[in-house]
Amino acid sequence: MKHLDKYRNLAAFGYICFLVLWLAGSLLLLARIAAANELLVSFHDQTLVFSDFVNCYWSGQLTMSNLRHEIYNATVQLDSFNRLIAPAHVDKVCVIQYPPMFFLFMAPMTVLPINLAFLAWCAVSIGLGIWGLSTILHDTGRYSMRQIALFLLAVCVFLPAWMTIRMGQLAWWVVALAAAFCLAWKRRRDVICGAILAISTVKPQYTPFLALPVLGAQRWKVLIAAAFFEAVLLGACILIYGLDNVVGYPSFLMHAESSSVYAGVHPEKMVSLRGLLSSFLPQSVVLPVSFVALAASLSLLWVWHAASKGDKQLLPWAMGLTVVFALVVNPHVHFYDCLLLSVAAGLTLPTVNLFAAVKLQPVSLRVWTSLLLLYPILSCGLFVYWDVFRQWSESSINPFAFLNLFLLLSGFYYFRSLQKSSVVGKGIDAAV
Repeated sequence: MKHLDKYRNLAAFGYICFLVLWLAGSLLLLARIAAANELLVSFHDQTLVFSDFVNCYWSGQLTMSNLRHEIYNATVQLDSFNRLIAPAHVDKVCVIQYPPMFFLFMAPMTVLPINLAFLAWCAVSIGLGIWGLSTILHDTGRYSMRQIALFLLAVCVFLPAWMTIRMGQLAWWVVALAAAFCLAWKRRRDVICGAILAISTVKPQYTPFLALPVLGAQRWKVLIAAAFFEAVLLGACILIYGLDNVVGYPSFLMHAESSSVYAGVHPEKMVSLRGLLSSFLPQSVVLPVSFVALAASLSLLWVWHAASKGDKQLLPWAMGLTVVFALVVNPHVHFYDCLLLSVAAGLTLPTVNLFAAVKLQPVSLRVWTSLLLLYPILSCGLFVYWDVFRQWSESSINPFAFLNLFLLLSGFYYFRSLQKSSVVGKGIDAAV
Protein backbone atom coordinates (compact mmCIF):
# COMPACT_ATOMS: atom_id res chain seq x y z
CA MET A 1 0.00 0.00 0.00
CA LYS A 2 2.84 2.36 0.86
CA HIS A 3 4.39 1.43 -2.49
CA LEU A 4 1.26 2.64 -4.29
CA ASP A 5 1.12 5.81 -2.20
CA LYS A 6 4.67 6.63 -3.24
CA TYR A 7 3.81 6.48 -6.94
CA ARG A 8 0.60 8.42 -6.38
CA ASN A 9 2.53 11.19 -4.65
CA LEU A 10 5.05 11.24 -7.51
CA ALA A 11 2.25 11.42 -10.07
CA ALA A 12 0.59 14.28 -8.17
CA PHE A 13 3.90 16.14 -7.94
CA GLY A 14 4.52 15.59 -11.66
CA TYR A 15 1.05 16.90 -12.47
CA ILE A 16 1.63 20.09 -10.46
CA CYS A 17 5.01 20.58 -12.16
CA PHE A 18 3.34 20.11 -15.55
CA LEU A 19 0.71 22.75 -14.74
CA VAL A 20 3.32 25.24 -13.51
CA LEU A 21 5.60 24.73 -16.50
CA TRP A 22 2.73 24.92 -18.99
CA LEU A 23 1.45 28.14 -17.43
CA ALA A 24 4.95 29.63 -17.44
CA GLY A 25 5.34 28.67 -21.10
CA SER A 26 1.99 30.25 -21.95
CA LEU A 27 2.99 33.51 -20.25
CA LEU A 28 6.34 33.54 -22.04
CA LEU A 29 4.60 32.96 -25.37
CA LEU A 30 2.20 35.80 -24.64
CA ALA A 31 5.14 38.08 -23.74
CA ARG A 32 6.91 37.16 -26.99
CA ILE A 33 3.78 37.94 -29.02
CA ALA A 34 3.44 41.28 -27.23
CA ALA A 35 7.13 42.11 -27.82
CA ALA A 36 6.64 41.46 -31.55
CA ASN A 37 3.68 43.90 -31.47
CA GLU A 38 1.37 41.12 -32.68
CA LEU A 39 -0.90 40.95 -29.67
CA LEU A 40 -3.87 42.68 -31.31
CA VAL A 41 -3.17 42.73 -35.06
CA SER A 42 -0.76 40.51 -37.02
CA PHE A 43 -0.21 38.72 -40.31
CA HIS A 44 0.02 34.92 -40.57
CA ASP A 45 0.65 33.36 -43.98
CA GLN A 46 -0.32 36.66 -45.64
CA THR A 47 -3.64 36.64 -43.77
CA LEU A 48 -4.61 39.43 -41.42
CA VAL A 49 -5.41 38.13 -37.94
CA PHE A 50 -6.70 40.34 -35.14
CA SER A 51 -7.84 39.87 -31.57
CA ASP A 52 -11.56 40.05 -30.85
CA PHE A 53 -10.66 42.74 -28.33
CA VAL A 54 -10.20 45.02 -31.35
CA ASN A 55 -13.94 44.56 -31.93
CA CYS A 56 -14.63 45.43 -28.30
CA TYR A 57 -12.55 48.61 -28.46
CA TRP A 58 -14.02 49.54 -31.83
CA SER A 59 -17.54 49.09 -30.39
CA GLY A 60 -16.68 51.60 -27.69
CA GLN A 61 -15.36 54.01 -30.29
CA LEU A 62 -18.63 53.82 -32.23
CA THR A 63 -20.50 54.72 -29.04
CA MET A 64 -18.30 57.78 -28.54
CA SER A 65 -18.63 58.90 -32.18
CA ASN A 66 -21.40 60.67 -34.10
CA LEU A 67 -22.09 57.35 -35.87
CA ARG A 68 -23.64 55.76 -32.79
CA HIS A 69 -27.05 55.58 -34.50
CA GLU A 70 -25.52 53.32 -37.20
CA ILE A 71 -23.90 50.65 -35.01
CA TYR A 72 -25.41 47.78 -37.05
CA ASN A 73 -24.84 49.35 -40.47
CA ALA A 74 -22.37 47.07 -42.29
CA THR A 75 -20.83 49.92 -44.33
CA VAL A 76 -20.30 52.13 -41.27
CA GLN A 77 -18.85 49.18 -39.37
CA LEU A 78 -16.40 48.36 -42.16
CA ASP A 79 -15.21 51.97 -42.61
CA SER A 80 -14.75 52.64 -38.90
CA PHE A 81 -13.02 49.30 -38.33
CA ASN A 82 -10.51 49.90 -41.12
CA ARG A 83 -9.71 53.33 -39.65
CA LEU A 84 -8.92 51.67 -36.33
CA ILE A 85 -6.57 49.00 -37.74
CA ALA A 86 -4.94 51.22 -40.43
CA PRO A 87 -2.64 50.74 -42.30
CA ALA A 88 -4.05 47.19 -42.26
CA HIS A 89 -7.29 46.68 -44.16
CA VAL A 90 -10.12 44.14 -44.34
CA ASP A 91 -12.81 43.66 -47.00
CA LYS A 92 -15.32 42.10 -44.61
CA VAL A 93 -15.93 43.29 -41.10
CA CYS A 94 -16.08 40.69 -38.33
CA VAL A 95 -19.68 40.57 -37.22
CA ILE A 96 -20.54 41.95 -33.78
CA GLN A 97 -23.20 39.59 -32.50
CA TYR A 98 -23.78 41.52 -29.30
CA PRO A 99 -26.79 43.67 -28.37
CA PRO A 100 -26.59 47.47 -27.94
CA MET A 101 -25.69 47.11 -24.23
CA PHE A 102 -22.37 45.66 -25.31
CA PHE A 103 -21.46 48.86 -27.16
CA LEU A 104 -22.46 50.83 -24.08
CA PHE A 105 -20.27 48.79 -21.71
CA MET A 106 -17.27 48.99 -24.05
CA ALA A 107 -17.28 52.81 -24.22
CA PRO A 108 -15.22 53.44 -21.01
CA MET A 109 -12.25 51.52 -22.46
CA THR A 110 -11.70 54.17 -25.10
CA VAL A 111 -10.27 56.58 -22.51
CA LEU A 112 -7.05 54.52 -22.86
CA PRO A 113 -5.00 53.74 -25.97
CA ILE A 114 -5.96 50.33 -27.31
CA ASN A 115 -2.82 48.51 -26.06
CA LEU A 116 -3.21 49.81 -22.50
CA ALA A 117 -6.95 49.16 -22.65
CA PHE A 118 -6.25 45.53 -23.54
CA LEU A 119 -3.89 45.10 -20.57
CA ALA A 120 -6.47 46.65 -18.23
CA TRP A 121 -9.19 44.45 -19.74
CA CYS A 122 -7.14 41.28 -19.12
CA ALA A 123 -6.08 42.24 -15.59
CA VAL A 124 -9.58 43.16 -14.40
CA SER A 125 -11.40 40.25 -16.05
CA ILE A 126 -8.94 37.60 -14.85
CA GLY A 127 -8.85 39.13 -11.38
CA LEU A 128 -12.65 39.10 -11.10
CA GLY A 129 -12.85 35.56 -12.50
CA ILE A 130 -10.26 34.23 -10.04
CA TRP A 131 -12.00 36.03 -7.19
CA GLY A 132 -15.35 34.49 -8.13
CA LEU A 133 -13.97 30.96 -8.40
CA SER A 134 -11.94 31.17 -5.19
CA THR A 135 -14.98 32.51 -3.31
CA ILE A 136 -17.14 29.64 -4.56
CA LEU A 137 -14.50 27.09 -3.56
CA HIS A 138 -14.04 28.64 -0.13
CA ASP A 139 -17.81 28.81 0.34
CA THR A 140 -18.19 25.03 -0.10
CA GLY A 141 -15.97 24.39 2.94
CA ARG A 142 -14.54 21.28 1.26
CA TYR A 143 -11.12 22.56 0.26
CA SER A 144 -7.94 23.70 1.93
CA MET A 145 -6.08 26.77 0.68
CA ARG A 146 -3.58 24.49 -1.07
CA GLN A 147 -6.36 22.66 -2.89
CA ILE A 148 -7.97 25.96 -3.92
CA ALA A 149 -4.61 27.14 -5.27
CA LEU A 150 -4.24 23.88 -7.24
CA PHE A 151 -7.75 24.26 -8.67
CA LEU A 152 -7.08 27.84 -9.80
CA LEU A 153 -3.74 26.82 -11.31
CA ALA A 154 -5.49 24.11 -13.33
CA VAL A 155 -8.12 26.61 -14.51
CA CYS A 156 -5.42 29.01 -15.70
CA VAL A 157 -3.80 26.18 -17.68
CA PHE A 158 -7.14 25.14 -19.17
CA LEU A 159 -6.92 26.00 -22.88
CA PRO A 160 -10.12 28.13 -22.95
CA ALA A 161 -8.51 30.42 -20.35
CA TRP A 162 -5.54 30.96 -22.65
CA MET A 163 -7.73 31.38 -25.73
CA THR A 164 -9.89 33.94 -23.94
CA ILE A 165 -6.87 36.18 -23.44
CA ARG A 166 -5.20 35.47 -26.77
CA MET A 167 -8.43 36.11 -28.67
CA GLY A 168 -9.58 39.01 -26.49
CA GLN A 169 -12.84 37.32 -25.62
CA LEU A 170 -15.30 37.80 -22.72
CA ALA A 171 -15.23 34.34 -21.08
CA TRP A 172 -13.42 35.52 -17.91
CA TRP A 173 -16.07 38.23 -17.48
CA VAL A 174 -18.82 35.63 -17.92
CA VAL A 175 -17.16 33.39 -15.32
CA ALA A 176 -17.11 36.30 -12.88
CA LEU A 177 -20.79 37.07 -13.52
CA ALA A 178 -21.81 33.41 -13.20
CA ALA A 179 -19.87 33.02 -9.96
CA ALA A 180 -21.36 36.21 -8.53
CA PHE A 181 -24.86 35.03 -9.48
CA CYS A 182 -24.31 31.66 -7.76
CA LEU A 183 -23.05 33.31 -4.58
CA ALA A 184 -25.85 35.91 -4.53
CA TRP A 185 -28.42 33.18 -5.18
CA LYS A 186 -27.20 31.04 -2.30
CA ARG A 187 -27.21 34.03 0.06
CA ARG A 188 -30.65 35.14 -1.20
CA ARG A 189 -29.43 38.54 -2.41
CA ASP A 190 -32.29 38.80 -4.88
CA VAL A 191 -31.62 42.37 -6.01
CA ILE A 192 -28.02 41.49 -6.87
CA CYS A 193 -29.21 38.38 -8.72
CA GLY A 194 -31.64 40.55 -10.67
CA ALA A 195 -28.92 43.06 -11.58
CA ILE A 196 -26.64 40.25 -12.80
CA LEU A 197 -29.50 38.74 -14.80
CA ALA A 198 -30.01 42.11 -16.51
CA ILE A 199 -26.28 42.55 -17.22
CA SER A 200 -26.11 39.02 -18.65
CA THR A 201 -28.15 40.21 -21.65
CA VAL A 202 -24.83 41.46 -23.02
CA LYS A 203 -24.33 37.73 -23.78
CA PRO A 204 -27.99 36.95 -24.44
CA GLN A 205 -27.42 33.26 -25.13
CA TYR A 206 -26.82 32.77 -21.39
CA THR A 207 -29.65 34.91 -20.03
CA PRO A 208 -32.36 32.19 -20.28
CA PHE A 209 -30.20 29.85 -18.21
CA LEU A 210 -30.01 32.38 -15.41
CA ALA A 211 -33.74 33.05 -15.68
CA LEU A 212 -34.76 29.38 -15.45
CA PRO A 213 -33.56 29.02 -11.82
CA VAL A 214 -35.69 32.03 -10.94
CA LEU A 215 -38.77 30.47 -12.54
CA GLY A 216 -38.10 26.98 -11.18
CA ALA A 217 -37.52 28.22 -7.62
CA GLN A 218 -40.23 30.93 -7.94
CA ARG A 219 -37.95 33.71 -6.73
CA TRP A 220 -40.12 36.49 -8.18
CA LYS A 221 -38.20 39.29 -6.48
CA VAL A 222 -35.24 38.43 -8.72
CA LEU A 223 -37.37 38.85 -11.84
CA ILE A 224 -38.74 42.17 -10.63
CA ALA A 225 -35.22 43.47 -9.95
CA ALA A 226 -34.03 42.14 -13.33
CA ALA A 227 -36.89 43.86 -15.13
CA PHE A 228 -36.05 47.15 -13.43
CA PHE A 229 -32.33 47.05 -14.26
CA GLU A 230 -33.02 45.84 -17.82
CA ALA A 231 -35.42 48.73 -18.34
CA VAL A 232 -32.70 51.13 -17.23
CA LEU A 233 -30.19 49.57 -19.66
CA LEU A 234 -32.63 49.54 -22.56
CA GLY A 235 -33.67 53.11 -21.84
CA ALA A 236 -30.04 54.24 -21.93
CA CYS A 237 -29.48 52.35 -25.19
CA ILE A 238 -32.56 53.91 -26.80
CA LEU A 239 -31.34 57.37 -25.83
CA ILE A 240 -27.82 56.75 -27.14
CA TYR A 241 -28.34 54.48 -30.17
CA GLY A 242 -31.97 55.08 -31.11
CA LEU A 243 -35.04 52.87 -30.92
CA ASP A 244 -34.40 51.18 -34.29
CA ASN A 245 -31.08 49.66 -33.15
CA VAL A 246 -32.61 48.28 -29.95
CA VAL A 247 -35.81 46.87 -31.47
CA GLY A 248 -34.08 45.71 -34.65
CA TYR A 249 -31.25 43.81 -32.94
CA PRO A 250 -32.89 40.32 -33.13
CA SER A 251 -33.47 40.62 -36.90
CA PHE A 252 -29.91 41.89 -37.40
CA LEU A 253 -28.56 38.89 -35.46
CA MET A 254 -30.50 36.35 -37.52
CA HIS A 255 -29.35 38.03 -40.73
CA ALA A 256 -25.70 38.25 -39.64
CA GLU A 257 -25.54 34.53 -38.72
CA SER A 258 -26.05 33.54 -42.37
CA SER A 259 -24.94 36.63 -44.33
CA SER A 260 -21.88 36.66 -46.61
CA VAL A 261 -21.37 40.36 -45.80
CA TYR A 262 -19.72 39.48 -42.48
CA ALA A 263 -16.70 37.44 -41.48
CA GLY A 264 -16.17 35.62 -38.20
CA VAL A 265 -19.23 33.33 -38.17
CA HIS A 266 -17.95 29.74 -37.76
CA PRO A 267 -20.79 27.47 -36.59
CA GLU A 268 -18.80 24.35 -37.47
CA LYS A 269 -16.22 25.28 -34.81
CA MET A 270 -18.73 25.59 -31.98
CA VAL A 271 -18.62 23.14 -29.08
CA SER A 272 -22.36 22.73 -28.81
CA LEU A 273 -25.01 20.70 -30.56
CA ARG A 274 -24.96 23.26 -33.36
CA GLY A 275 -21.26 22.58 -33.97
CA LEU A 276 -21.86 18.83 -34.22
CA LEU A 277 -24.79 19.22 -36.61
CA SER A 278 -22.93 21.78 -38.76
CA SER A 279 -20.45 19.10 -39.78
CA PHE A 280 -23.23 17.13 -41.49
CA LEU A 281 -26.13 19.46 -42.29
CA PRO A 282 -26.61 22.86 -43.99
CA GLN A 283 -27.07 25.92 -41.78
CA SER A 284 -30.62 26.41 -43.05
CA VAL A 285 -31.46 23.21 -41.17
CA VAL A 286 -28.99 23.42 -38.31
CA LEU A 287 -30.03 26.78 -36.87
CA PRO A 288 -33.75 25.94 -36.46
CA VAL A 289 -32.87 22.53 -34.98
CA SER A 290 -30.49 24.27 -32.56
CA PHE A 291 -33.26 26.56 -31.36
CA VAL A 292 -35.54 23.56 -30.87
CA ALA A 293 -32.80 21.93 -28.78
CA LEU A 294 -32.51 25.18 -26.83
CA ALA A 295 -36.16 24.74 -25.87
CA ALA A 296 -35.11 21.50 -24.12
CA SER A 297 -33.57 23.73 -21.46
CA LEU A 298 -37.07 23.94 -20.01
CA SER A 299 -36.24 20.60 -18.39
CA LEU A 300 -34.10 22.66 -16.01
CA LEU A 301 -37.32 23.91 -14.46
CA TRP A 302 -37.73 20.43 -12.97
CA VAL A 303 -34.12 20.52 -11.73
CA TRP A 304 -34.61 23.86 -10.01
CA HIS A 305 -38.00 22.95 -8.60
CA ALA A 306 -36.43 19.82 -7.08
CA ALA A 307 -33.45 21.81 -5.78
CA SER A 308 -35.66 24.43 -4.13
CA LYS A 309 -37.82 21.80 -2.42
CA GLY A 310 -35.16 19.22 -1.60
CA ASP A 311 -31.93 18.95 0.35
CA LYS A 312 -29.43 21.84 0.29
CA GLN A 313 -26.86 19.64 -1.44
CA LEU A 314 -29.04 19.74 -4.58
CA LEU A 315 -28.49 23.49 -5.07
CA PRO A 316 -24.83 23.45 -6.25
CA TRP A 317 -25.62 20.55 -8.55
CA ALA A 318 -28.54 22.43 -10.04
CA MET A 319 -26.18 25.35 -10.69
CA GLY A 320 -23.52 23.09 -12.20
CA LEU A 321 -26.01 21.33 -14.48
CA THR A 322 -27.37 24.68 -15.64
CA VAL A 323 -23.87 25.78 -16.69
CA VAL A 324 -23.13 22.57 -18.62
CA PHE A 325 -26.60 22.52 -20.19
CA ALA A 326 -25.98 26.07 -21.47
CA LEU A 327 -22.75 24.95 -23.15
CA VAL A 328 -24.38 21.92 -24.80
CA VAL A 329 -27.59 23.37 -26.27
CA ASN A 330 -26.75 27.04 -26.89
CA PRO A 331 -26.61 27.89 -30.60
CA HIS A 332 -23.55 30.10 -30.07
CA VAL A 333 -20.81 28.49 -27.94
CA HIS A 334 -17.13 28.55 -28.90
CA PHE A 335 -14.32 26.66 -27.22
CA TYR A 336 -13.26 29.60 -25.05
CA ASP A 337 -16.77 29.60 -23.55
CA CYS A 338 -15.90 26.24 -21.97
CA LEU A 339 -14.08 28.28 -19.33
CA LEU A 340 -17.53 28.32 -17.69
CA LEU A 341 -16.95 24.68 -16.77
CA SER A 342 -14.70 25.99 -14.00
CA VAL A 343 -17.82 27.35 -12.29
CA ALA A 344 -19.57 23.97 -12.51
CA ALA A 345 -16.43 22.29 -11.18
CA GLY A 346 -16.06 24.72 -8.29
CA LEU A 347 -19.65 24.13 -7.24
CA THR A 348 -19.76 20.34 -7.46
CA LEU A 349 -16.36 18.62 -7.31
CA PRO A 350 -16.19 16.40 -4.22
CA THR A 351 -12.40 16.12 -4.58
CA VAL A 352 -9.53 17.57 -6.61
CA ASN A 353 -7.63 14.26 -6.35
CA LEU A 354 -7.99 12.16 -9.50
CA PHE A 355 -6.98 8.98 -7.63
CA ALA A 356 -9.86 9.56 -5.23
CA ALA A 357 -12.20 10.48 -8.10
CA VAL A 358 -11.88 7.10 -9.84
CA LYS A 359 -13.15 5.39 -6.68
CA LEU A 360 -16.26 7.53 -6.25
CA GLN A 361 -19.71 6.01 -6.24
CA PRO A 362 -22.04 6.03 -8.07
CA VAL A 363 -20.51 5.76 -11.53
CA SER A 364 -22.23 8.97 -12.68
CA LEU A 365 -20.38 10.97 -10.00
CA ARG A 366 -17.11 9.24 -10.93
CA VAL A 367 -17.53 10.17 -14.62
CA TRP A 368 -18.50 13.79 -13.82
CA THR A 369 -15.58 14.32 -11.43
CA SER A 370 -12.96 12.54 -13.53
CA LEU A 371 -13.89 14.42 -16.71
CA LEU A 372 -13.69 17.81 -15.02
CA LEU A 373 -10.34 16.98 -13.42
CA LEU A 374 -8.91 15.72 -16.72
CA TYR A 375 -10.06 18.73 -18.74
CA PRO A 376 -6.83 20.79 -18.30
CA ILE A 377 -4.62 17.94 -19.59
CA LEU A 378 -7.05 17.07 -22.39
CA SER A 379 -7.14 20.70 -23.47
CA CYS A 380 -3.34 20.88 -23.54
CA GLY A 381 -3.31 17.81 -25.77
CA LEU A 382 -5.80 19.52 -28.08
CA PHE A 383 -3.56 22.61 -28.20
CA VAL A 384 -0.59 20.49 -29.35
CA TYR A 385 -2.72 18.76 -31.98
CA TRP A 386 -4.39 21.98 -33.07
CA ASP A 387 -1.67 24.62 -32.98
CA VAL A 388 1.69 22.83 -33.01
CA PHE A 389 1.04 20.07 -35.54
CA ARG A 390 -1.51 22.15 -37.50
CA GLN A 391 -3.87 19.19 -37.76
CA TRP A 392 -7.04 21.17 -37.14
CA SER A 393 -9.45 22.20 -39.86
CA GLU A 394 -12.86 23.83 -39.98
CA SER A 395 -14.40 20.46 -40.84
CA SER A 396 -13.00 18.85 -37.68
CA ILE A 397 -15.46 18.01 -34.93
CA ASN A 398 -14.35 19.46 -31.63
CA PRO A 399 -14.09 16.53 -29.19
CA PHE A 400 -15.12 18.80 -26.33
CA ALA A 401 -18.63 18.95 -27.79
CA PHE A 402 -18.91 15.22 -27.05
CA LEU A 403 -17.19 15.55 -23.67
CA ASN A 404 -19.63 18.26 -22.60
CA LEU A 405 -22.53 16.05 -23.65
CA PHE A 406 -21.17 13.10 -21.59
CA LEU A 407 -20.62 15.46 -18.70
CA LEU A 408 -24.22 16.66 -18.89
CA LEU A 409 -25.66 13.13 -18.98
CA SER A 410 -23.57 11.97 -16.03
CA GLY A 411 -24.53 15.08 -14.08
CA PHE A 412 -28.23 14.51 -14.71
CA TYR A 413 -27.97 10.88 -13.58
CA TYR A 414 -26.20 11.87 -10.38
CA PHE A 415 -28.63 14.70 -9.66
CA ARG A 416 -31.49 12.24 -10.07
CA SER A 417 -29.90 9.86 -7.56
CA LEU A 418 -29.36 12.75 -5.13
CA GLN A 419 -32.96 13.83 -5.52
CA LYS A 420 -34.24 10.31 -4.86
CA SER A 421 -32.10 9.96 -1.74
CA SER A 422 -33.33 13.36 -0.54
CA VAL A 423 -36.97 12.27 -0.97
CA VAL A 424 -36.30 8.96 0.80
CA GLY A 425 -34.54 10.77 3.63
CA LYS A 426 -37.48 13.11 4.11
CA GLY A 427 -39.87 10.15 4.14
CA ILE A 428 -37.85 8.43 6.87
CA ASP A 429 -37.78 11.61 8.96
CA ALA A 430 -41.54 11.98 8.62
CA ALA A 431 -42.09 8.35 9.64
CA VAL A 432 -39.91 8.77 12.70
